[in-house]
This record gives sequence, C-alpha cells and structure tokens, in this order.
Amino acid sequence: MSTRLRLLLGSVVLTAVGCQSSSPELDNHWNIESVGPRVFRHLTGYREDLDGDFPSFQYGQKKDINLTLRRHFLNNNPKNPMQADDPGFYASRRNQSLVPDLPNYIHVEGLVMGGTILALSGAFVPIPLESVLASILVGAEFGAGFTDTWKGKWSTYQPHVPTPAEFTVKNR
Repeated sequence: MSTRLRLLLGSVVLTAVGCQSSSPELDNHWNIESVGPRVFRHLTGYREDLDGDFPSFQYGQKKDINLTLRRHFLNNNPKNPMQADDPGFYASRRNQSLVPDLPNYIHVEGLVMGGTILALSGAFVPIPLESVLASILVGAEFGAGFTDTWKGKWSTYQPHVPTPAEFTVKNR
C-alpha cells in the first residue's frame, strides 16, 4: 500500500471517529446521523421545514418542469389568460404509484437516468430516483395506486379542446 493511500485512509478514519459528539441533535453536523438527511437535502433540494411532505414537494417540482417544457416547446402556457383554460393544470396530486400516471412517475429525471445507464452499459433502464424515494416514504399510497386504477377511479386524461363557441378569455 502506498504512503498516499495510507495517509488518505488514516485521515478518513480520524475524521469519522473524531467528528462525533454526544449531542442527540440530528442537524448538528458533528453527528454521523446527520450525514444521511444532509445528503438527501443536497441531492433533492428538499427541506422538510420549508417544503412540507416529500411526495408533494417532488410532485410540485415535476409540475414546474412540465410547465417549463410546455412553455418552451409547445408555446402553451395555462396561466396565460389569452389561451384556453386547462383544468388538469390545477388538479390535485394523484397517488404516488406507477399505475395511474406512469409518464409522470418516470418523468424527465427517469429518462436522464436511463440515458446515463444506456451510455454506461448499453441498456436503457429509466430509474426515477425521486419518485422511488417518495414511494418508499408514503408506503401504502403506492399500493393504493394499483387498486384505485382497477376500480376505475383513474381514467386516461384527455385534454378538452374548446370549440370557438366555448372559448372564453379568462379574467374578463
């Protein structure tokens, strides 16, 4: 083993052992228990004290990405009073599950991860990390997505395109 590797391993061990405190606070950066929540916060951008529950936070993030993509590529903005109203834009969050809304579950993040795995291994496997984390956190809601779908509670969303007679301008 080289001298540099020994120094690196020694410094890692000393840092891990020497930086612990007896304080029970998890937000204290000297505790090893604070590493997991801090990594989660930095990778996802989620702050529990500001953002509420994680599934709703990541669903809001997905809606923001959808709105941005819609504005830039489709020239469609549901907040624009001169365009047709989209009732699905203000709909509440569905169950955090694969079945009712697969494209929204995988989303852009899953496609980017799939492209990364494709570049590394030659197989396209879309892995939506944040959706999987949210599914783990909500637990029963994931299974409810499967049962609600078979009961007919969720139908495929078809946007309503208004006829010229139905078209009205919002906020007038």
